[in-house]
Amino acid sequence: MFHLWMPVSGSQFELFFVRIAYVGVDLFFFLSAYSLADKNIPYAELLKNRFGNIYCKYVVFAFVAMLYQGFGIVRLLKILTFAELFSRGGGSFLWFIPAIMILYLIYPLYCRWNAKHKGMIVLVLWLVISIVLEHVFGYKKIFIFTNRIPVILAGHYFKTHQVKAWQGLAGIPAGLLLLNRLGNTKKLNVPFYEFYFVLGIVLVIGMVSLSAYVKETKFMRILGSATIEIYAIQMIFGVAILNLFYRLTGNKLATNLLTICAVWAISLICSHVAYFISKKTGRKTYDEKSEESGES
Repeated sequence: MFHLWMPVSGSQFELFFVRIAYVGVDLFFFLSAYSLADKNIPYAELLKNRFGNIYCKYVVFAFVAMLYQGFGIVRLLKILTFAELFSRGGGSFLWFIPAIMILYLIYPLYCRWNAKHKGMIVLVLWLVISIVLEHVFGYKKIFIFTNRIPVILAGHYFKTHQVKAWQGLAGIPAGLLLLNRLGNTKKLNVPFYEFYFVLGIVLVIGMVSLSAYVKETKFMRILGSATIEIYAIQMIFGVAILNLFYRLTGNKLATNLLTICAVWAISLICSHVAYFISKKTGRKTYDEKSEESGES
């Protein structure tokens, strides 16, 4: 919705949900921390798994984008080394994938760090460094990622402290109200740029808490297996697909629905191809290993 939705009614209600759909990123960061918080996974094995299941796809999509968009080798190298994330921030190629890979590099070390109030220490460092970066050096490209540090810590806290789902449900109305005031048309950029991303924590907590009462289905599992592909396909080809369907139908709602279905369909095909290749190479995901050992 955030990147591709074509407003149908133009109402403030509709535009509000389109504008705050960036919380999908915060939701992913929260769940990534939540899912790893209490797992004692060997560090090297975790990195091997994540690089195999995420970075390899990122490399493939980078080459596809280079052919489709026509950029050169120099930019490709910046993309593959994550250098573009630090120079262009949210404008870099699939910025979320380098960001989540950096999370997987650092977060396990945080989980193994034995110290009281370590979460508070990280928050204080994040605040101080962010203020210095913007107000002293004028640098703020990376804030789209670093301003998700609080939601990562929130995911860790929820898992390690076993917070009950019903306790977080109040986050839905409170989060919507908060984002409507300071994360929608008016966005909070103090004490430093893009601080409004931090406000998404409240809504994310509510959404995660609500999911505890939603029955998981096979369709959801299949769709969930293709999240990286969905993100990449819609960022590389989404606008072209949207424009194609609008030329064919001339109807905004039909265009939106057809675009969503097309992006999902292409992504699921890519996901199944990647799964087939991993099976042929004998590489297993952590979910498969967990099922075999009865720890799923």
